[in-house]
Amino acid sequence: MIPLTLPPLRDRLDDIPVLAQHFAEKFAKQAGRQVPDLHPEFIAGLIGHPWPGNARELCNFMRRVVTMANDSHIGPEHLAREFPRPPAARVFPGHGLLQTGTSIRDLERQLLETTLQLTGGNRTHAAEMMGISLRTIRNKIRQFGLPPRRFA
Repeated sequence: MIPLTLPPLRDRLDDIPVLAQHFAEKFAKQAGRQVPDLHPEFIAGLIGHPWPGNARELCNFMRRVVTMANDSHIGPEHLAREFPRPPAARVFPGHGLLQTGTSIRDLERQLLETTLQLTGGNRTHAAEMMGISLRTIRNKIRQFGLPPRRFA
């Protein structure tokens, strides 16, 4: 075996359209369907997604989209179903997140604590609300020395 190190997909934006077309062709053929046309806005949306799961996430996404598409056209409406916009930011008075002299670290900790309180300690929902991974939530809880189950 030869170990290969590839940069994450978010750092290889030029690969996304090529991979998306490849996966579209592959899954259309497997389903006995016509290969769908990928609308430029669809491709632009793919390029704008961070792809934390890298090419595997893109592959699974394209499998779902090709399977669910009712015609031979895949457009931006297919992105909306898979990547709904995050909920609008909410302001919760009294949490004092923006005070002069507060360090970024303290702001991050306060934001994490507030979000965990709002979600009743549900780390998965907190990660979705904050736009970060569940792993990052766990790491931040550990980094800030927060009790692991304090918010439950």
